[in-house]
Amino acid sequence: MVKRLLLLLCLASAAWADPFSAVGRWRIYHTDGSPIIVTLYPNHSARNDWENGTRGYWKWVNGKLVMRWKDGWRDVIALKEGRFEKLGYAPGNHDETAPSNRTAAYQLDGLGK
Repeated sequence: MVKRLLLLLCLASAAWADPFSAVGRWRIYHTDGSPIIVTLYPNHSARNDWENGTRGYWKWVNGKLVMRWKDGWRDVIALKEGRFEKLGYAPGNHDETAPSNRTAAYQLDGLGK
C-alpha cells in the first residue's frame, strides 16, 4: 500500500514538473533578427540586453515559459518538436494565436532537463 502511494506521488509530481529548466542565459531574437541575451534568475526576475537592458519577471504558464518585460513586451518560450521556439507579443497584443514575431530560442547555460 505504501509503495503504491509513493509511486502515485512520484507520477503526480512528474506530471506537474516544468518541461525544462528556465534559469540561466538564453539567446532569443528581435523581430529584425538581432540577437537578445536574456538572463533568468532563480527568484523569477529577468533581464535582457536589448538596447539599455530591460527588466522583467518570468513564470510558468501551462507548461510554457512566459517572460513579461517592463516595456510591455511578453516573450513565451516553449518546446516544439524538440526545439525551443520564442513567441514575442507586442504591448497590447493579447491574442495568443497571433504573436507579433516568432523566432528560435537557445538555452546558453541553464540546467536544462
